Amino acid sequence: MSCGTSGYLTRALGIDNRLDVDYQSLSLEAGDLFLLTTDGVHDYLPQDQIAARLEKGDHNPEKTAQTLCQEALNSNSQDNATSLIVSVTELPMKSALDIHKKTLDCAIPPALKVNNTIDGFKVVNMLNESSRSYVYEVIEKGTGERLWNGYYSLDNF
Repeated sequence: MSCGTSGYLTRALGIDNRLDVDYQSLSLEAGDLFLLTTDGVHDYLPQDQIAARLEKGDHNPEKTAQTLCQEALNSNSQDNATSLIVSVTELPMKSALDIHKKTLDCAIPPALKVNNTIDGFKVVNMLNESSRSYVYEVIEKGTGERLWNGYYSLDNF
């Protein structure tokens, strides 16, 4: 497991009016995992503890992510303790150029309102609205599961 440089998340959330994107290209294989954490997790858990939790992992990324957050809170984290584990289950047969071209066609949606639908999710509540982003409570139409979705604000573009 390698840990990235701090500060990327703050910049990506738009504290500044300008967005600096850091990226790297690496080979992926099915089964690869990516761990994204806020400083409320990675500042309160030793790297070896995080690595051990990921190795144990019990094949349930959501439960493992929740456990990491709880362990951080148990270690007296007073900050936002958020973690997300992304599991690569399969890889497309497309080139990186094809994928890049497709992402250029994606649009940032305007501010949504309660009962609007986007990408199969129905907005049921606005949780946070700022000049940088919006966070909504949504229901997935296929499963009825309640989730939270966040979108960048068009005000900064």
